[in-house]
Amino acid sequence: MFYRDHQEYQAADAAATNFRPVFAWDGRLRTRFNARHIVRGYEKTGRAPRSEGTQAVRLMDEFLGDPAHRLDLWLERGQIQVLNNRVIVHGRTPYEDQDEPELRRHLVRLWLRAGDRRQFRG
Repeated sequence: MFYRDHQEYQAADAAATNFRPVFAWDGRLRTRFNARHIVRGYEKTGRAPRSEGTQAVRLMDEFLGDPAHRLDLWLERGQIQVLNNRVIVHGRTPYEDQDEPELRRHLVRLWLRAGDRRQFRG
């Protein structure tokens, strides 16, 4: 289990961090991994992870960053991409937008909840 940064878009009364496992089982394998969120979580708590935890985060981050272990998908105009953050580890590559306003992308991000569960308090 690791401390994780809740990030700045949480509700004003939400905790700054949470303490969660990277992998969990609820009938399906679930994952919650972002090395930057873990590092910032420990910075916010003023704690330091055990050396084994630091090594595990580094190894997982290296594994996920290796092009041999990833699938690149291109989001084209008019397409929708739906990802479950707890089932698939995903990331975004850097994007440089056009200078002309009429050529700039229009990207909408939407968080959907399962049933009445309210995990995101933004």
